[in-house]
Amino acid sequence: TRRSSDLAWCYGNEAEVGQGIRDSGVPRREIFITGKLWSTYHSRVAEAVDLTLQSLGTDYLDLCAFFSSSSIILSRLLSQSS
Repeated sequence: TRRSSDLAWCYGNEAEVGQGIRDSGVPRREIFITGKLWSTYHSRVAEAVDLTLQSLGTDYLDLCAFFSSSSIILSRLLSQSS
């Protein structure tokens, strides 16, 4: 059975997801991890992937997608300003 985790830097939970994966005891090879490359990193793919891998505490992603959502940016900015 393969499990799946879909994450993005903008969700602000990469470290927590990585810890959850480690705590689960499920072998990494049985978890399909999709990372999303934030729009500000589209020209710096290697840097973004390295940051995600470091946050997750793993050495590879199974899929890396390009991602951008202005509504998420606005939501995070508003929550940080209050």
